[in-house]
Amino acid sequence: MKTETTKNKYTDVAYIAICEAVAAILIIAVYSIIGRFSLKVAAGALLGAAVATVNFLILTVSVDRTIKKFLDIRGDKEMDEEEARAFAKSNSLKVQNAMTKSYILRTVIMIGTLVVAFITKLFDPLATLIPLLLYKPLIYLIEVIKKKRGE
Repeated sequence: MKTETTKNKYTDVAYIAICEAVAAILIIAVYSIIGRFSLKVAAGALLGAAVATVNFLILTVSVDRTIKKFLDIRGDKEMDEEEARAFAKSNSLKVQNAMTKSYILRTVIMIGTLVVAFITKLFDPLATLIPLLLYKPLIYLIEVIKKKRGE
């Protein structure tokens, strides 16, 4: 059964997907306005938006798996402050390693996407890059909106 926090994280993936789709539409519109639209632009914007969304999904799944793994190790027993500190200290490197692997995978995917856009000539590289760069600002924007709503 998924926790409320997990449901919220997967809701965030949907928000990112929507924001990235809107960004792709805006990119296509701007290219159209300046007279540089082509199917390469549309393909690049959609590719960038899709990869950025998948990137966030991988991040979410990685964090959830890591947390679940270490909560399973911890178990349900009560811990005093000293035991909790010792548990955190003994497992912090393992958590960092898991998150580093996720970061490397996500970075390779994003770089690979740009390489594909440049090499294949099927995608406009700039239109592919923009959604990938918007990924972190969109996460920040979603968090700001959620705080204002009180979520």
